[in-house]
Amino acid sequence: MDPLDISRGVRDSYVRYLKSTFHLSDPELSKLFEEEIEKFEFTNGPILEATPPFKRGCKLIDLINERLLNEKLGDFIFEAMPYLRDNPLYLHQEMAIRKILEGRNVVIASGTSSGKTECFLIPIYNHLLNEYEKKGELDPGVRALLLYPMNALANDQLRKIREIMRAMEEKLPEVRITFGRYVGDTPETRREGEERFRVMYPEENPVNGELLSREEMRESPPHILITNYAMLEYLLLRPKDSPFFDGKYAKNWKFLVLDEAHIYTGAMGIEMAMLIRRLKDRVCERMRGEIQCIATSATFTRERENFKEVAEFASNLFGEKFEWIPEDKNRQDVISEERISFKGKEPGFEPSLQLYSNLREVIEDEATPSIGRLYELCLKDDIPEDIVNLCIEYSENNPKRFIYELLSRDKRVWKLKSMLESGPRKLQECIEHLVGKESSDEERTHILDLLKLSVWARPDEGSLPLLPARYHLFVRAPEGVFVSFYPRPRVYLDRREWIDGGYPVFELATCHRCGREYIVGEIKNGKLVQSTKINAESKYFLILRERDEVKEDEDQEIAIPEEIAEIEEKKKLCVKCGAIGENNPCNHEETNIVTLIEIDPERLSLNKCYVCGSRSIDAIRRFILRRDALTAVLATALYHNLSKSDRKSRKILVFSDNRQDAAFFAPYLDFTHKRILFRRLMVRAIEEASLDDYGLNSLCDDLLEQANSAKIFDDSLDEREKRKEVWKWILQEFCGLWDRRNSLEGVGLVSFVPKLPEDWTPIRELQEPPWNLTEEEAKSVYQILLNTMRFNMAVTFPEDGPNPTDGFFSPRNREYKFRGEVSSSRYGIYSFIPSRGRLNARLEYIKKLYERITGEKWREEECRRILGKIWEDLRNSLVNRGIDRFFTRRHGTLYKLNYRYWRVTLPETLFVCDRCSTITPTNVKGVCPVFGCNGTLRQLNKQEIKNLEENHYRYLYRNLEPVKMECREHTAQLTTEYASEIQQKFIMGEIDILSCSTTFELGVDIGELEAIFLRNVPPEPSNYIQRAGRAGRRLDSGSFILTFAQLRSHDITYFKRPEDMIEGRIKPPVIELQNEKIIRRHMHSIVLSNFF
Repeated sequence: MDPLDISRGVRDSYVRYLKSTFHLSDPELSKLFEEEIEKFEFTNGPILEATPPFKRGCKLIDLINERLLNEKLGDFIFEAMPYLRDNPLYLHQEMAIRKILEGRNVVIASGTSSGKTECFLIPIYNHLLNEYEKKGELDPGVRALLLYPMNALANDQLRKIREIMRAMEEKLPEVRITFGRYVGDTPETRREGEERFRVMYPEENPVNGELLSREEMRESPPHILITNYAMLEYLLLRPKDSPFFDGKYAKNWKFLVLDEAHIYTGAMGIEMAMLIRRLKDRVCERMRGEIQCIATSATFTRERENFKEVAEFASNLFGEKFEWIPEDKNRQDVISEERISFKGKEPGFEPSLQLYSNLREVIEDEATPSIGRLYELCLKDDIPEDIVNLCIEYSENNPKRFIYELLSRDKRVWKLKSMLESGPRKLQECIEHLVGKESSDEERTHILDLLKLSVWARPDEGSLPLLPARYHLFVRAPEGVFVSFYPRPRVYLDRREWIDGGYPVFELATCHRCGREYIVGEIKNGKLVQSTKINAESKYFLILRERDEVKEDEDQEIAIPEEIAEIEEKKKLCVKCGAIGENNPCNHEETNIVTLIEIDPERLSLNKCYVCGSRSIDAIRRFILRRDALTAVLATALYHNLSKSDRKSRKILVFSDNRQDAAFFAPYLDFTHKRILFRRLMVRAIEEASLDDYGLNSLCDDLLEQANSAKIFDDSLDEREKRKEVWKWILQEFCGLWDRRNSLEGVGLVSFVPKLPEDWTPIRELQEPPWNLTEEEAKSVYQILLNTMRFNMAVTFPEDGPNPTDGFFSPRNREYKFRGEVSSSRYGIYSFIPSRGRLNARLEYIKKLYERITGEKWREEECRRILGKIWEDLRNSLVNRGIDRFFTRRHGTLYKLNYRYWRVTLPETLFVCDRCSTITPTNVKGVCPVFGCNGTLRQLNKQEIKNLEENHYRYLYRNLEPVKMECREHTAQLTTEYASEIQQKFIMGEIDILSCSTTFELGVDIGELEAIFLRNVPPEPSNYIQRAGRAGRRLDSGSFILTFAQLRSHDITYFKRPEDMIEGRIKPPVIELQNEKIIRRHMHSIVLSNFF
């Protein structure tokens, strides 16, 4: 992993997206915007965090040899947990086990991946073995209750216990310890339980000690019962579940384990405290000390001075005695990790920087790096032979251990560790600390290789690496685009109301199609000011230019027949003071006055542009972009910038605070990535075809082959379904749906051209006055006019393709047709020639062409006449040769373009509009084909075409690695079986992106994971630590945590000071049993339970 490359790739992609998404038609404002966006700090990081490793204690076998643990434990525990055989316990594990064996209540407050589970499982099994030896058998009945806040954690724990039981069955078959998971979806009968087990774990067999159903657990309560706090209340209340708490099997309760106990604060904490008291009331008649209580969490607190408060919290929660007496170790019931200090004597050895890169090449190029090769490189670098020989001696022929021993003696590693011990630091600062501020790119590369080696190197497989590195990058949302017009235009990306001199600043919005600028705000006390809140209802003010006309595109009314905001009235705005009114609003010079058209949208956004007539959701966009779009860009960039060698290591876990947000993001990301991917494959297919006569059917064949080769399709699709999906993507591209500006045609990569009959020529009137066009120009006019019908989706669909009503094409999922005159929005019928007094894209283009050719104001009758002649020619010459005609009883004769008569080409010449920046391969007299745009087309030179690569979409369509990115959600709304299946597929690398809510925050083990993406800054540092802690487990590389800061004060505050989130202060949890309503409800539950 190269954190600088990843961070640079993420930032570049993000900035390209912002520049490509927000387009300003005014050349001066556009230039200022691009300059501002390049220098604006949208990212903060990467920040390097390297937490020192945990201190080690004794080995587990030592506790057995001390006779603190039953010797039979050693017969099976090392088979289930092989890492405990040779590796010492962490010191906090040893301390916790000893405390629990002494009978004390314990809070285990160690960090993520610190082995908290072993701290309580080993004493529980030890207790059961001791009981077996004492009695010669184990009666049914709960000895240990393990409570989890959610089923995902309970399922994770179940797998670990199952592995222990498999080892016991083989090594200690005479002892049968039972366990069971009793939650909402636990089957009622044994048969149902076995069926469910086979579905969830098809490659496993149930272990003998696992009780799979409710009836089994009621008849013979398990020794270890796993559930969640919600189910515990049902168990305590329902008479049929009383065997767990009453009668002959309820006399041996010993342990109560509460995992992720930090979440039980406030009302939820009172609920849990009352449940625990009701439980003790049933099983030990309220006797304190009868049940040993254990609480675990990675985020109780980091400060030792807060341990007394943690002990008080646990005492209040459990109603049991927890102590923290600083001066008495025997009365310290809060166990936290202790870490090895990086500080120590400075080593004297410092190799050349080149050695790091040489060593890195060896370990990356060889599956099993040769110790001999590493040895040679070190001697060649003039490292003292005695140091190298010592490393060889300690390494035991393990290359990771060799590098570990070598770098442990490296002065630069010592400097880096010492620097990071005080807290996370920006990676650039770390590099400068080691090689100086004037370091070269080559020197920085060498230091990055040193970091890679330090993360890879470790003394053994069960130990942390020499430098357990995490890299953190924060990316912020844009606040908007703000402009001051006086004394000269200036653009800002941070919100401000005034500039020096007291001149006003206005917020801009633009049309996504033509780029026309609108001011967004509200009128207060005769002044136009910015809206006080981001989501406040605002008015839009179109900035009028000379020769501007407010036009209605009749085509758009047919395509999207929805209600739009009405134009109110013209206003005059003084850009010097912000005064606004119907006439001159102040006494300032006329040159400071601009004309606006006031528009009051019915919703928070404006769905129509009053210049080009475009209609869509958010047709007029502020630079406050949707979070889903921004985070999809970031997730895609992160995914494609991770290591490309192994798909399994390229997984990303995505967190959202809101369950609905998490559920929506997975399909949204999947769709947007697939759209880019298919466009990328289309470009490749067209380039490889290299044919002059290349139709859509051929494109479908080649694209299907490309997609199959790239393994893009879902495995469940057959060839017919795959072909249908390929047609969907081709047709949306052909018709320019959704985002025409960002389509393959919109960014100048392909062109769709009608195949006109060889014996056909355009009408001669176009070559006569006042038009005077050449034959080629006249043909181009036909093509532009036919394009308008193509963009209106009035086309035939292939027989082996989708239906026009397919939801894929929403909101345009209906059948469209056209005819000469008289449109119908109800039936999706366009008129080639618009109604009297109206304009559509065809007449408006002819109007602009007339004015450009003649230099005069258009003559409507002449323009309508020539458009009528063209329609007559199309109807007579192209029917059944490019245009299909059909008859309906209700509407008479209607027409569609036949997709078979269109060809796909790679344009050799491109033109761009100087006003709206539309790119097109077709040009007649420089007239822009975009409705409402009066700009002029000019040809792009080679350098300008090369510069188009700065467009976010064009860059992706040409450079994206064509690999599948499988996205799924994992939230509490999924069934247990499906959630478990999704989790397992993610672990195995069959799913690449998993979008979850807080489900996976609380300690769920999801295997090897390199990257985490947080779609918002978490509420507290404790949440951030939990989420970040999901990555980097069992990997030979560092982990990367990308966090998106939404446009809210909480997120932006931490964006500016990310260290406060990465290593922020964690407040100890608090609980006070003072909620009368909750307490009364639990008292009623006790009465009901006793009654039944």
